[in-house]
Amino acid sequence: MCEEVEREHIQITINSIERLTGKKEISWYTGRTSKNTRSLLDEVPELLYSSDAYNGGLSYWCLESRWRLIIPYALVNNDMHYHSPKWLCLC
Repeated sequence: MCEEVEREHIQITINSIERLTGKKEISWYTGRTSKNTRSLLDEVPELLYSSDAYNGGLSYWCLESRWRLIIPYALVNNDMHYHSPKWLCLC
């Protein structure tokens, strides 16, 4: 996806969430980032943190970003925990 289209999609999403909930979004999770995602998110001052990382359970500051806190998406603590049948053993 080109940078301009991704920027537009991010803004559409942020506007939709605010319109539906009445609150500004403060976090972000894309799931499938591009090489431009983090820099595009830096253009949105309301965003305080991102969960677009799978590299452990500890939060960290992204040095490539202006101030963004990264809170890794831990599969064992979120919805993906139940994605695999191995978690559903009824033994």
